[in-house]
Amino acid sequence: MTGLIEIIGKKAEQPYYIKEMAFDVFTVEELCYLVYHNWYVLDASFMKPELEIFVREQLALPELAQKLESARRTTGELTEYLAVLLRESGFCSTEELRILLVLLKDTMGNGMPERRKAKGDLLLANHKYMAALREYQYILQGCELTEEQKSAIYHNIGTIYARLFCYREAVRYYRTSYDCCEHQDTLLEMIVCSKLSQDHELMKLLPEGDWSSLETEAEQRMKRLEEAESTCQMRKFLSDTKKQREAGQATVYYEKMKGLLAELKKDYRRTMEI
Repeated sequence: MTGLIEIIGKKAEQPYYIKEMAFDVFTVEELCYLVYHNWYVLDASFMKPELEIFVREQLALPELAQKLESARRTTGELTEYLAVLLRESGFCSTEELRILLVLLKDTMGNGMPERRKAKGDLLLANHKYMAALREYQYILQGCELTEEQKSAIYHNIGTIYARLFCYREAVRYYRTSYDCCEHQDTLLEMIVCSKLSQDHELMKLLPEGDWSSLETEAEQRMKRLEEAESTCQMRKFLSDTKKQREAGQATVYYEKMKGLLAELKKDYRRTMEI
């Protein structure tokens, strides 16, 4: 991206949630930025009337909305749809748009495992664990993969279960990943999850060998995590609200806890959303 970008439309009062990227957008510039930099996770499902309604009503860009609708109804091609969005918004230069469309056309129908994995990786990075798991399972069940590709996908599934505190499942997927390609970082994750689970039986799933150096590294990592947790904002928030309750400020305490619970529920629903 080069030069200045002229802002068009207005900021939405209600954001549009891009499910493929697990992100809320409030402006057409945000929308274009995400599309331009994350085109590889998009497919035909991105083209929908709801997006056009958002552009028309929330962003106050009726002409752009009309052109998007026309592209969807006439060609039904994602490349044309994205071309209209990026060209009419003035987000990128003609040459930048040309290169992007060439890349998009070249990968449509080809390299689907890579495209789906890229989508899964982005969802995983945004804590959309169930949606990411669905992408990885689709690849494993429906695509021909190299051992390296299988290893990377099984590793990421192990990471999903580890972040959901399902350490037994995490260790099993990490072991499957390791069996495909003997990567040391996967073995390290196995050891960390085994120790976090406090289930000594899981250590038996480790391949034979002297892994004392990796066990030491795992202990150091766990210590760093414990130190980071002790100074995190959540712990400070809970400590401060507890002091308010002890000081007799019960109303303030319960209001803050109610707000925290609402945020945690919202985060959980998005994490588990498919």
